[in-house]
Amino acid sequence: MQISLEEVHLKAGLAICSLAQKTEQRGRKNADELKTSKGWIESAFGGSFVNVKKFLEAAEYYEIASNVIIDEANKSFAMYQKGLLLEEIGETSKAIDAYNAVNLDNEAYGSCVAMALTRCRAAESGNPMDFTNPTTIVAMMHAMMPELADEMAQAMANATQTQSSKIGP
Repeated sequence: MQISLEEVHLKAGLAICSLAQKTEQRGRKNADELKTSKGWIESAFGGSFVNVKKFLEAAEYYEIASNVIIDEANKSFAMYQKGLLLEEIGETSKAIDAYNAVNLDNEAYGSCVAMALTRCRAAESGNPMDFTNPTTIVAMMHAMMPELADEMAQAMANATQTQSSKIGP
């Protein structure tokens, strides 16, 4: 059985993506897991702390993977992941470059990249999105999965109303 050159490139690229994911995992901790703050910053997305050096290393792995992989869908995956890592450590102009390398015709990433570019441009203008705000979350859901956005908005409204009734008189 002969393996095609495209398949070899794909397997090699995905192995590099796996290395990137493992590097990212080593560079992410919750506040209670953090023994030192040196080299660690709060994620731009909130909820955890990230090691800038590890995230930059992981972003480089994704860049290498995108140069090894031939097919556009998997190239787009690698560059989208690179963009997310860079955005998370506040490197928004580099994240924009990575997002712009994603094939926007790809159904899986087109709307996600549009939302990511909006987030980066907002952060660069000094008005970063508030990821604790339900309106922001619904807008992101709508950009990524329009068919679920209305259900998500309703669920969040119901949860807020239920929470308010527990607190009220």
